[in-house]
Amino acid sequence: MALPQVIDVDEFFPVAWPIITDLAAAGSKTCDDPPAIELLALAARASALASVALSRTGIANHSLEVRGFLLSALEGVSRVPSDQSDAAATARRALSGFLEAVMVDAAGLSTGFAQGTADEAKESQTLQRWILRTLGSRALLLLQEASSLTDMARNLLQIEAGEGVFVLLCSAARHADTRCLPEALYREAHITELLSCHPPLRELWLRHLVARFPEGPRERLVRRLL
Repeated sequence: MALPQVIDVDEFFPVAWPIITDLAAAGSKTCDDPPAIELLALAARASALASVALSRTGIANHSLEVRGFLLSALEGVSRVPSDQSDAAATARRALSGFLEAVMVDAAGLSTGFAQGTADEAKESQTLQRWILRTLGSRALLLLQEASSLTDMARNLLQIEAGEGVFVLLCSAARHADTRCLPEALYREAHITELLSCHPPLRELWLRHLVARFPEGPRERLVRRLL
């Protein structure tokens, strides 16, 4: 399905994309046949396929598809069995690749680096802010739910999921149009609330800022954090 001649046909997004989107949530399904590890592998493969498709077509005119896929994929990496944390981490890494492809393309459109119309530039900036807001909200929800769990195993699993989604937020943010930062992160993506809710995220956030963010956004975000 990742062949260019398949992605290029008019029916790819109307017919194939909904199937890929459903597979992205496979990790959240609770069943014994197929086992969870295979479902998470399907979710990872769906993210990889979505990345290839959007890298070829671009995100212009595909904002709704991107949003639907991300919501489905977040379900797939947020609710997983306790014995499948490694497989869930693999699925999150694949989703990170999808987010990178989307954010790079969206930032190119919104800054004018990539060729597009004024409407496409505006929509791409809206999409970037929505992605950051969605990831921040999901991470905060997972961590808040963890604090109310009395079962230690479930609590740790929920924290792991919340931290994993927070890492996705960090990865997406470093590819965003720098004009969105830091306002989109602190006003919309709940960075302040996340760092307060789960203090270990502060060190994780600083590591991402220092090691992976471009110099200009890094300085502004570090000053905001301090």
